[in-house]
Amino acid sequence: MKKQIGIIASLGLAGAFSAFAQTVISSGHVDIGIAYEDGALELHVHQEEPEEMEYGPGEAVLQLGPGSWLAGGVPNTPAATAYFGPAGSPLWVLPKTEDPELPFLGLGTEELEPGDWVGTLRLTLEEVRGPGDVFLWDVGAFGDLLPGFSTRDGVSGADAVDLEVGSHAHYFWGFSAPGDYEVVLSVSGQHAVDGLVGSESAAFRFQVVPEPGTGALVAVGLLVLAACARRRGARGA
Repeated sequence: MKKQIGIIASLGLAGAFSAFAQTVISSGHVDIGIAYEDGALELHVHQEEPEEMEYGPGEAVLQLGPGSWLAGGVPNTPAATAYFGPAGSPLWVLPKTEDPELPFLGLGTEELEPGDWVGTLRLTLEEVRGPGDVFLWDVGAFGDLLPGFSTRDGVSGADAVDLEVGSHAHYFWGFSAPGDYEVVLSVSGQHAVDGLVGSESAAFRFQVVPEPGTGALVAVGLLVLAACARRRGARGA
């Protein structure tokens, strides 16, 4: 039943976005890709599954279904509460390992030639527009939390991650509330010939589907009962 409710919610929300000609990506391997053209870096969405497609940042919606909801909320550990907020606070997570029911979101620089660049690229969070906070982090070899960026304490130049050129990386993504988000990113780096270069700001769309509660279960149950009654009435006629 839980999975059916998630599908119903996803279909309804996807329909709302269709008016804006946006593709909803709710599963499969997908990257925020980085390319270089005409002296500037550029950010895009690169979908690898079920077929290879490329979208501008605003042309796709990365959807976190009910399976992203973290049961129990923020863990009651000093590192977690310092980064995400009080223990038990709601949190929806895209893991850095593949889950068939969620987007497997990476950061890809494979389109760039390592020999063309000096050092790493810096991916910077510029702004978040949405109902809650956004987090990016990793976990170290001993289980320690490695911060990437967080809006809980505002947004500053420290909200950034460094990416190796010609590589592919995965992180954990977290959202503190359901709803629609625009996560605005930019990237910069030192080109071996062109010097310091950057990208325009790019707003990536995320959609967090709430975990269905009792009210949603009752509503779906009533819809099913009504449909069964209509079918019985049609057979009786």
